[in-house]
Amino acid sequence: MLLWFEFPLIAIGGRNVSMTLLESEIPSLQADVASVLRRMRPAFAELIAALPGDVRRPADLKHVLEIDAKLGWQVFKIATTPDPIAASSHVPGRTSMKRFLDAAASRMVSPALIESASQAFWDFEEVVGRHADDRGSFDSMIRAIAGDESDAIDLQSRRAAYRANSRIWGLQARTKLSCLIVNVDSMSDAVDIATVHGCVDLRRFRRDASLIIASLRVSDDDDVVRRSFDRHPLDPDGRTKEGVSLLTSFCSRPVPKIHSTRMESGFVRTEVLARGVGNTSAVNLLMGEVSCGAGPRYRDEENRWFVSRAMIRQPVEVLIHDLLLHEDWVGPTVPDVLVFGDHRADMASLEDRQCDLLPLQASVMYLGRGSSVLHTPDVPNHPAMVRYAFDQLGWEQERFHVYRCRIEYPVMPSSAVLRFALPEAPSIGGRP
Repeated sequence: MLLWFEFPLIAIGGRNVSMTLLESEIPSLQADVASVLRRMRPAFAELIAALPGDVRRPADLKHVLEIDAKLGWQVFKIATTPDPIAASSHVPGRTSMKRFLDAAASRMVSPALIESASQAFWDFEEVVGRHADDRGSFDSMIRAIAGDESDAIDLQSRRAAYRANSRIWGLQARTKLSCLIVNVDSMSDAVDIATVHGCVDLRRFRRDASLIIASLRVSDDDDVVRRSFDRHPLDPDGRTKEGVSLLTSFCSRPVPKIHSTRMESGFVRTEVLARGVGNTSAVNLLMGEVSCGAGPRYRDEENRWFVSRAMIRQPVEVLIHDLLLHEDWVGPTVPDVLVFGDHRADMASLEDRQCDLLPLQASVMYLGRGSSVLHTPDVPNHPAMVRYAFDQLGWEQERFHVYRCRIEYPVMPSSAVLRFALPEAPSIGGRP
């Protein structure tokens, strides 16, 4: 089963690692760093979210707390970098961390949030002491695993492409969000899929630029479009006459006007009818819907994979791609990440497109459970939006495992996927 979002928002792939550590040392180091960074990231993200003002970039953190630019950049990276190995290299030293926490406390941030971030930092220091004699040695070990140099070159190229495409196409977005919540029912062999998706600071620089924010369709592995599932808005007041479902409480004001068209290919394409150019045209537009019985729960002849596919067609600064999976479906399982070049406009199945795989670097990170782990400065009110979705649907959010892919300056045109193998159907006697 494939769930396709035509969002200009995602570019992900495998990581080639050059290791100089002993092979026996790597699993223990990686596991410890991943564990502590999974606690650090939400702790620092929640602290940043509690600061006055709109902190979306390292420069904003520097300005709000009146700290030096390097420290602001380091802390911001802790809160936003999804790869725990990469994020660990940004953790500042003890003196700098105290300076940051003191500055946050002076801005009336809750003592509980300060304590949570402080404890997470000291947990990280304990990991450093366990694996290395000093921080310099630890950072050398991390660089050996992460391959930072090649990733930095890749980021530089993506940033240049983003800036060029913004000028060429006359539009850009600061953040694109794609969040899927996949639920199972013990009485059904189908899954229900809720989506929370949209754009933050989408703006155009020419009046003739087309602000297409999303297209959606669901198909089987063989690209046969599924039309039998029921699709409903998450916000009862947000449904438009075109069938698109806005999350009105989370959109910019006034709520942007949109237009949707059903294409022959099966996509429902949504376009923003923006006014003006530049910052005056900027909109935040978030949507949410649930598709009941959108796909099979178990593997069959037509469906071997669950695939969330994002088609990148516009320049965007940051992607946030989240996947929430019910614990009774596949359990803890990190999805594969793949990205395919779309320069040939090929709509064939993924298995037929191995020659189009792109060697872009990114990762999927396990965040924990429920909406509380979703904090990110890239998407204001993201946990609140997902919490609203759970409340509307009556689903128990703590029963959902949360995975995230975050990538800066995704490449266009391409299609990217998060995928994992569908489970086998249980025997008749073992069916839930």
